[in-house]
Amino acid sequence: MNAIDHERYKSMAVPIADLMASPNGLNPEYMNAFKTADVVLGLDVDRENQPALCWSVFAGRGWMQEIIHGKTPVNLKMFFVSYRQSTDQLEQLCACCQAHRHECDYR
Repeated sequence: MNAIDHERYKSMAVPIADLMASPNGLNPEYMNAFKTADVVLGLDVDRENQPALCWSVFAGRGWMQEIIHGKTPVNLKMFFVSYRQSTDQLEQLCACCQAHRHECDYR
């Protein structure tokens, strides 16, 4: 990821607290985008100034592998979530992916 993309994606990242800001689950403002994204990337804000270390795949690992192998899908829908790994927000994001997308690719 180059520096321009890194900064653009950082600015698009929805804080995990905002994503889950509903007593019944996902915030309606982000629900559809989160559930239908081809790829969900998480930004660890504790390391946000280290582009090679701060991004993790939470959903859509298969799409990411296709991209790595030179097969760029057209119109790939991305969703970016920021979280703080030094707190319980990592576990919250994993649980959110599992509950609302029925998958969590975080490793």
